[in-house]
Amino acid sequence: MKRYVQLFFMFAVTVLIVMGIQKGLSTLNMLNLENFWANYVVFLILAYMILSFFLHYFSKRKKQS
Repeated sequence: MKRYVQLFFMFAVTVLIVMGIQKGLSTLNMLNLENFWANYVVFLILAYMILSFFLHYFSKRKKQS
């Protein structure tokens, strides 16, 4: 159960970070959030990169314990 809660919070933090990055890129006029497909692709790429970092970090930390 602990792993599922941890995974949920990792995913929730990842989504918050990605939404913040997208909002920042939109404010800088680097991303048009009106275009659904551009928004979707950027979300997928950023979410994959950040979530893979979290999973890599926590799996390494788990092995050291």
